[in-house]
Amino acid sequence: MLKILLSLLFFVVSGVCFAKEKKTDAVKSQEILRVINEGLAKITDMKVGFRQKFGDKMETGYAEFKSGHGIYIKYESMPITLLTNKDITVYYDAKMEQKSEVPTKDSATKIFTGVTQIDDKMFDIVSVSETDEAYSVVATVKRLKSEGMITMYFSKSDVLLRRVDIKSPDEQVMRVDIYSHNFSAVSSERFKAINVTKKI
Repeated sequence: MLKILLSLLFFVVSGVCFAKEKKTDAVKSQEILRVINEGLAKITDMKVGFRQKFGDKMETGYAEFKSGHGIYIKYESMPITLLTNKDITVYYDAKMEQKSEVPTKDSATKIFTGVTQIDDKMFDIVSVSETDEAYSVVATVKRLKSEGMITMYFSKSDVLLRRVDIKSPDEQVMRVDIYSHNFSAVSSERFKAINVTKKI
């Protein structure tokens, strides 16, 4: 469950190739973060498709995000659904008929219930760099450092998050690519239903 939750931390926007990174100084890093956060702040509603690769295993699905409300994730390649709102995060495995719930304040997915920003309130930022095509940010989620390092790649052309790599403490890497972005309104009703066995 934890690897799935981490892979969904950054559905605020899919797989392009990035050239060799250029190191940046502190001033340049802050400027890059400002540009990224200005782009993230503009996203209020979004639905995307995603592709998740871990080892030889590939999973696909879609996610719906609404700023200030939460995120809903539905896997299409396996019977897994996740829902996060301001109060609770729910994980449901339809095949096993198992559901688990945790308070959102204790879950890394809490970043989706407010204004999503990459700053020192939610993250411990390790480095910020750029290539000719993209910006990248390496960070850990505050109080979840032991769960691994996250690298986020934002394309320069539209300042959208195109890829997330999650490296676990044992050096295993999960890659998530996001595509088919749709910025039309997502109903707030989506995030009121915590019983994900019901179609909403």
